[in-house]
Amino acid sequence: MSDWRKDSPYLPLYNQWFPMHRRAANREDCKVLFPSYLEFKKWALSNGWVKGLCVCRTDDKGNYSSDNARIDTRASNNIEKSAKTFFLISPEGNPVEVYNMTDFCKGTGLDRSCMTKLGKGKRESHKGWTRWVK
Repeated sequence: MSDWRKDSPYLPLYNQWFPMHRRAANREDCKVLFPSYLEFKKWALSNGWVKGLCVCRTDDKGNYSSDNARIDTRASNNIEKSAKTFFLISPEGNPVEVYNMTDFCKGTGLDRSCMTKLGKGKRESHKGWTRWVK
């Protein structure tokens, strides 16, 4: 059975192969280093791919290759893709590097919108937190 057929259990994986090439073609710092779809499929299956998961680059950077790709959920990959790093000063005066403001604020009870504005320099302070300018 061919993976491109609609009744193939591997159609979702096959459908990730071509968009991966399209995304890589639009970036100077990204290439697809799997030599063929069959090698890509072999790697994906041996690394835990099942229907519903996707192949992603580590930290959404670099090449699509066996040493820089991972199997993940789409939700987790979307969070990683949109998460940013902010540098802040805590109310106690300690420098804090925050990756993914949404997760950080969930754990601290801080308002995500206010903290994001703070991190972007659009706000002076929030509940004692200030922006860390390196």
